Amino acid sequence: MFRILLSLTLLLSCQAAVAQEFIQGTLRDADSGEPVPFANIGIPDQQTGTVSDENGRYRLPVRAEPDAVILSAIGYATERYSLKELRAAPDLLLQPQAYLTDSVVVRASRLGPEQELGYRMAKRRNSIGITGRSLGFEIGARIPIAKETLLKKAHFVLNHAKGDSILLRVNLYRWEHGRPGRLLLPDNVLLEAGQKRGTLTVDLSAYSLVVEEDVFLALEWVKDLSGLGEAGITFRCKNSPARKANLYTRLTSHAPYVKMNMALGFYLTGRPVE
Repeated sequence: MFRILLSLTLLLSCQAAVAQEFIQGTLRDADSGEPVPFANIGIPDQQTGTVSDENGRYRLPVRAEPDAVILSAIGYATERYSLKELRAAPDLLLQPQAYLTDSVVVRASRLGPEQELGYRMAKRRNSIGITGRSLGFEIGARIPIAKETLLKKAHFVLNHAKGDSILLRVNLYRWEHGRPGRLLLPDNVLLEAGQKRGTLTVDLSAYSLVVEEDVFLALEWVKDLSGLGEAGITFRCKNSPARKANLYTRLTSHAPYVKMNMALGFYLTGRPVE
């Protein structure tokens, strides 16, 4: 079996060697004062970043003076800071932002039979995996949508997880301007990977998501629950010509996405709107 391991420890070794500074702080809701968990803090031009923990605490590595530090969280306005601003005030208050969605009411009588969207990969294939401690690492697949569809579930075909200690966030984006765009899920949908092969399934029916254009389905590494930096996970994939490849990754929060000539075993189930 061919296996690709995106070793985040190795990818980040050069960055770690020259890291001169860490900025640490806490993120809180500006209205309630409650901590903001699993927010993304990133420096795109340095491809460094992190994710706040469940108590809103973060530790951001900085190698040089960046153009900007970008901070985003589900349910809050995205903010940009200079490094000078962040050094002076690392504890930040985030402004809540109303979740905007297209109001769609779909009657059950208008729905067709359930369909699979994306690559299911029922047979054992190759593996692609991640290991290390780079919070915010994301792996996902562009899912083609041929017609208006009510999404029911998301599925991730897992080959193996090491340590039973990986907390992942399910992200679903609109596909806009050739890359992942606006998030469609209004909440943090968290998933703990198990130490076995099989398919991880997440129920999306509570969100009543109706899509009519391509989407990007991804998993984001938000916490190594063991704290040892040894956790890892692999998913099924296969080599694919560029026109059929759907696999994209990004190194950490707000880093650019990179396409690979592979097809990833992430898929959706839904019912087309007749």
